[in-house]
Amino acid sequence: MPSTNNKDKPWDTEDVDKWKVEPFSVADNAGGTFAEESSFSVLFPKYRELYLKTSWPLITRALEKHGISCTLDMVEGCMTVKTTRCDALVTPLSIRSSAEQATEKRSTRPPC
Repeated sequence: MPSTNNKDKPWDTEDVDKWKVEPFSVADNAGGTFAEESSFSVLFPKYRELYLKTSWPLITRALEKHGISCTLDMVEGCMTVKTTRCDALVTPLSIRSSAEQATEKRSTRPPC
């Protein structure tokens, strides 16, 4: 049976790059801070405490460039970021990645 959905789509032209990822900048957030914010937390093992404590200023500076706040709770063994787009940063940090690798992954990751 032939497809009935095979119709012309005027918005789907050859000059449109469907895979292009537009970078999000401070200018795109003209309204300022959001009324509500979401957070993402991840626990880390005890052996990562010393490394995370020493590299946390680097991580904080990298996230502040994008207007994202983060906290490191050594008592609970937990890292928290105030947006779900950074789960790709804190999850590798909790297990094995260095701060440099994690921030590089964050900057090259396409938006959700």
